[in-house]
Amino acid sequence: MMTCHYLAENIIKKLKTNTKKWAGECEQAPTFRSGLILDILQSRLKLFSLKTTPKREGQSYFNMRRIEFKELTQVNRDELLAVLNEDSLREHLIKHEYFDGQSLNEWIRFKLEVDSLPGCRVRLIYIGGVLAGWCGIQPDDSDFEMAVVISQQFWGSGLSVFKTMIGWAKELGHKEIVCHLLDSRPEYKALKRISETVHKTELLGRYFTTYCIELDKYEQSKL
Repeated sequence: MMTCHYLAENIIKKLKTNTKKWAGECEQAPTFRSGLILDILQSRLKLFSLKTTPKREGQSYFNMRRIEFKELTQVNRDELLAVLNEDSLREHLIKHEYFDGQSLNEWIRFKLEVDSLPGCRVRLIYIGGVLAGWCGIQPDDSDFEMAVVISQQFWGSGLSVFKTMIGWAKELGHKEIVCHLLDSRPEYKALKRISETVHKTELLGRYFTTYCIELDKYEQSKL
């Protein structure tokens, strides 16, 4: 009987050459634990993606995944416009018009004002030198919310960004912070585990799952 490790490697090889063959291998694996298979496949796929993604001259694979946070004053407006207007990203945000040059400038001015407020921080996210999105700790009624908006191709880096922002929240003196996720997203058990409360919130006609995260509780978790 093939081991899970061998089966995963075999599927990856088939995936590179023939999607149909890969699907057939998946159907032949009912005796293995699906969770373990998924974990192995995900790790193999990430490694495969990392090894096959074109890199700039002199750039290591490690640097390709390096996450940097920069102030909005350093933004390339064309790059930011492309990210903010991605359809795959917009479907998880409140419905709004596509950005153009004027509305983008207004958005940037507003976020710079937010960044200057006590207890707040708004930054651009660069992954491997590429603009991936933005994130921020910003006012939310009587609380502060954590917002992370990342291009779909970088969604796998969301947890690293989240952990950095938790550090910011503590640095800024917060004891608790909220995170609103649109109802188009599934419930995140890991977030629920470190949250004091989880409830539904209605904003601008849409419903969100709101996680109230206690920073002390986060320190005790393994997220």
